[in-house]
Amino acid sequence: MNIFLKTFINKRVINIREKYPIIIFDDESFLNIECSWRVRDSNSILLGYYEYDSEKTHTAMYKKLVDL
Repeated sequence: MNIFLKTFINKRVINIREKYPIIIFDDESFLNIECSWRVRDSNSILLGYYEYDSEKTHTAMYKKLVDL
């Protein structure tokens, strides 16, 4: 795993900006995603950039991201 990404392990997410997925953590660090991305569990893709960026599915995918 990338050493930079290890920074976010065990951090609590306190906010996710809706328009672009900027994820803000409890220690005031943040993750600004500026490329294609996806959230996975061990078996499948839960959501990704294309669904999040789509006008048709954005609201549902934002809610799903917040719920995760």
